[in-house]
Amino acid sequence: MIHLHQGGVQPGTLRPKLTRATRLIRDRWARVPRFFFHLYDDMVVRDEEGIELSDLASARNKAVENAREIACAEVLEGHLNLKHRIEVEDESGAVHLTVRFADVVRLDS
Repeated sequence: MIHLHQGGVQPGTLRPKLTRATRLIRDRWARVPRFFFHLYDDMVVRDEEGIELSDLASARNKAVENAREIACAEVLEGHLNLKHRIEVEDESGAVHLTVRFADVVRLDS
């Protein structure tokens, strides 16, 4: 056990003594949210792993990117269903947004 009295380590612990500013920074950055991207197309594919992203805006960007990639793959197979969607869920199971394929592509005639 480390017993340093100077240099920021409290006696009997391995944790350094944190200043108020350090605690604020730690609390702000320590917890990165995990988002899950569930695909609803010809079948339902639930994302069991998810990915850590900084915020909901980043999760939306990732969902748009994924929807466009899947839409491209569908077009290459000769079909595209604009009703397909990706739902973005947080770790608590709350759905925060839905990205429909129709919202991420523009069809010109």
